[in-house]
Amino acid sequence: MQGRLRGKDFADAYGLVGGSGSSLEVCKDYELRQDWVEMLPSGELRPVFYVEPRYEWEDRAAWRYYDPLQKRPDLFLEFARLAEKDRSNPNEMALDWARQYGLLGSSRGYYRDRHTFERYAAATHEYVDHFFEEVDRAAAVLGFYEASLNRDEDAIRPLLERFPTWPVDLFAAYFGSDMERYYGGELGFALYLVTHEVVRMVDAFAYPKLTLQPGSSLPSSLSSGYGFFNLLGAMYLQMYWLVAAGEKHVARCRYCGKLVDLTARAVGSEGKGKRRKPRQDKRFCNNACRQRYHYQNITKPRREEERSRQG
Repeated sequence: MQGRLRGKDFADAYGLVGGSGSSLEVCKDYELRQDWVEMLPSGELRPVFYVEPRYEWEDRAAWRYYDPLQKRPDLFLEFARLAEKDRSNPNEMALDWARQYGLLGSSRGYYRDRHTFERYAAATHEYVDHFFEEVDRAAAVLGFYEASLNRDEDAIRPLLERFPTWPVDLFAAYFGSDMERYYGGELGFALYLVTHEVVRMVDAFAYPKLTLQPGSSLPSSLSSGYGFFNLLGAMYLQMYWLVAAGEKHVARCRYCGKLVDLTARAVGSEGKGKRRKPRQDKRFCNNACRQRYHYQNITKPRREEERSRQG
């Protein structure tokens, strides 16, 4: 089984390269509502559903602030994994998410749209269809990155069939073109799309930030980090930091080469920039791989050497 990213990988990446100083304002409860839109080309009306706050913003007791990066440093992973769940009741799934974390675009301020990059007021509601478009986008980003980490080229085309929201047209132009050699094959192009999409979302929904410690005027009291306009911005910052941790923090099984841990080679706590030697349980997938490695590299060579001496 190929290695999959875990919540710990996101939390560790946040500690390595991340930093945050923002919070979101969310309602204490949300509700589902129905609207009607015109179907093209028939002109008939079809029902659409959206989630919105149950209480007015002026009711201050019904609203709260929280930092999603502090509350759930692996929130992007949880969001992307929604694509693997049963969607027989999508309205309830979107509503449950809003009740836990707020709307994806929840903000009383302004943000830049990821398509036009124009600033405008954040919407006070969220369509369920749009919610799952973003779920599939996140799942495709995560899937392509896991395929890259696992060096699993066979995973690319099934991902395109499963999540065609944004990458399928790009890959259609890529297959068999001169770009294949430039990007280093399908895995290279998949990784390029991951970085491109993550940076695009961060650019639209997040921003760099400097924070001065209260009561201090010293430059050394400044801390750098990132702010975010909405929940999408916070989640894509998490993926940004994970990708920024990079291959230099990846540990692979010494026997089969599969992904074991993303941040096993983090900088040592002594602060001297030295890399810690990966723990024994971070060098192999499992005991079977550890035993096979030991046999192939220690037991078998020793036996062959003993036989050659006896012969």
